[in-house]
Amino acid sequence: MPRFKSPFSLFTWAVLAYILLRIAFIHPRWDRPATNATITWDTFGYYLYLPAIFIYDDLGEMKFSEDIMTKYRPAEVFDQAHEGPQGKLVTKYAIGMSLIYAPSFTIGHLWAGWSGYPQDGFSRPYQMAVHIGCIFWGLLGLWVARKILLLLFSDTVVSITLIAMVIGSNFIEYATYDALYTHVALFTVLTLLIWQTIKWHEHPALWRAAFMGALIGLGTIIRPVELMYVLIPLLWGVSDKKSLQGKVHHLLSHWQHVLLLGLVMVAFGFIQLGYWKYASGHWIYYSYGEETFHWLKPQIFKGIFGLRKGWLTMSPIMLASLLGFVMLYRRNRDYFWPILVFSVLNIYVVFSWHSWWYGGGFGARALIQSYALLLIPMAAFVEWVLKQRLRMFVFAFLALIAIEVNLVFFWHANAGKNTWRALGFSDKYYTKVVLNFNPKSSDLVFVDCKYEWKPDLDQIETATLFEERFEADSLFPSEPYVSVDGSRAWAVDPHLPLKYFVDQPISELPIQEDDWVRISTDLMIKDMVWNEYVMARLCIGFVDESGNPYKQTQVRLNWLTEPWKWHRVEYEVPIPDKIKPDHRMRVWLDNTQNSRPIYLDNMQVTSMSNR
Repeated sequence: MPRFKSPFSLFTWAVLAYILLRIAFIHPRWDRPATNATITWDTFGYYLYLPAIFIYDDLGEMKFSEDIMTKYRPAEVFDQAHEGPQGKLVTKYAIGMSLIYAPSFTIGHLWAGWSGYPQDGFSRPYQMAVHIGCIFWGLLGLWVARKILLLLFSDTVVSITLIAMVIGSNFIEYATYDALYTHVALFTVLTLLIWQTIKWHEHPALWRAAFMGALIGLGTIIRPVELMYVLIPLLWGVSDKKSLQGKVHHLLSHWQHVLLLGLVMVAFGFIQLGYWKYASGHWIYYSYGEETFHWLKPQIFKGIFGLRKGWLTMSPIMLASLLGFVMLYRRNRDYFWPILVFSVLNIYVVFSWHSWWYGGGFGARALIQSYALLLIPMAAFVEWVLKQRLRMFVFAFLALIAIEVNLVFFWHANAGKNTWRALGFSDKYYTKVVLNFNPKSSDLVFVDCKYEWKPDLDQIETATLFEERFEADSLFPSEPYVSVDGSRAWAVDPHLPLKYFVDQPISELPIQEDDWVRISTDLMIKDMVWNEYVMARLCIGFVDESGNPYKQTQVRLNWLTEPWKWHRVEYEVPIPDKIKPDHRMRVWLDNTQNSRPIYLDNMQVTSMSNR
């Protein structure tokens, strides 16, 4: 019978493959509605090319998008494409992911035809086929990563490294529920590139050079900044001046290979350039509008350690990769330098993006593709740990804690009780909700509010600053039959202007320094709103004598309750230090950016003190 050379790591890969597929099938996104489905938000934009070209023959105007938005609601608004200079719609996202989806899209199209589902590009067969296809694409990347690691490390080290990365990092999110995003696809592209780079240096062949050019080109038309992948074959094996000279000589002696690599890479690039020329009239077209890089202000510290979306905050096991650079330097400098140069440049680029937290994602998701390289220093660290028993026990203990932290975030992101906040967390929300598997619904306000009043219960003095039950005689446009305890509630239409509940000078209010203000209301929504930038906000702020606002706190309301359920929203803020009598306090509701109404009842604004 055949014997496998590396049975433990092979078994590990098989178990991880089962785990990732099992997770995806526990709460299958292809069976969920609207923006919880598989093809939604950014992935909707990546995917649009396929139905536009192969089903509707309408890449320029995308008139079909109106029906798709109405029927499937893959996003709150259709901003995945915009009108270009020639009047045609230009898709915001690059075309590369549609090439990754294409085989699964074909299967989904045939499946829809056989099973009677609509062949519209978005029915269940498409969603399921593309999702599962992307998971298998990620499993291919893990298989190749295993082969790369086995060139350097033992079977045991490789197994531990793969388990730590897959289960202990945000890779698990983007290899399961969010598999359609670019990150795990690019991870696989990069692992294939590394593997072919190693093999080409051992046995140069034209087909390998062409394959490397295709991989770099594909990565670039998935995310244009991934053009930096060209550094892998250029820098691989360079560790000092002598090796650099040897590398230059090797490339020159195989100039035909280098030329072919470049030609194939450019050919892939022309797929994107050709689309831009067709849609915009320009070979080069920046489709992201005002979204851009801030090269002089990268948010590296926040991106790595911040509570909002910090890489190591949510996936602390990846610290082993950073520590592993020390061991890799001692062990293999031919690998150390190209991986270090690429990683430093990549971190700089990733956190120079204006939205350095990358919207509604899990941790620093834009770093996931670089795990293809970071697995190597991580394995070097694991190898060093296994050389001493005490290190093994310490590492095992800390690794379990790190994996638990990551899985807690993973739970909140997918199975938690409406607790995941895509734009990040405050420190108080982190401690009260994220690290608590059974948080109180009232603590959800702490994602925005960083204050918590802890009074002396024996000496509380209160005064009512505003109170409204929104009944029939109210000045507010209330709606009948939608109320928590009476007959009516205030239906806050998105088209209504800002409404101030309190807007008075401090001198006219029964408050002073060291007091607190509590804002409370009953809240209900009929439809979920997932875009955190446009949610209704219940706000309090102060205005100085010159009319300048300061010390504002706003709590986004749409995520604080489930549809058709009333929930009591309450939060407190302290009166600012050194407040003056001619300063003003304002309490208001802003629903002007929302697309749906919300309902309020039993609104109160109360001052509190320990006097």
